[in-house]
Amino acid sequence: MERESIEETTVGFLGDLQVAMGNAVHDGSFDLPSGSTGRGPACVLVPVSPEGESIWVGKGSVAVIHNTRWLVEEVRIPTPGEGIVTLRRLE
Repeated sequence: MERESIEETTVGFLGDLQVAMGNAVHDGSFDLPSGSTGRGPACVLVPVSPEGESIWVGKGSVAVIHNTRWLVEEVRIPTPGEGIVTLRRLE
């Protein structure tokens, strides 16, 4: 099971694609796989590629990055400190 964590304002890898984590917020909204909207800690992910579009994610959301689905397990925002997102590869 492939799991990755990316810190706020840094670039990490999801598979072999670089993905930046932008700002994290304590109360954001994001799409859930059920079609409903989740609320809570959230952050923006930005794939570093020509076709990369930013996506807001939070716990339970699924980000599709370069045709691969990643489940967001946690968006943690310590006070003080930088946020961190943890994702698990679904495919």
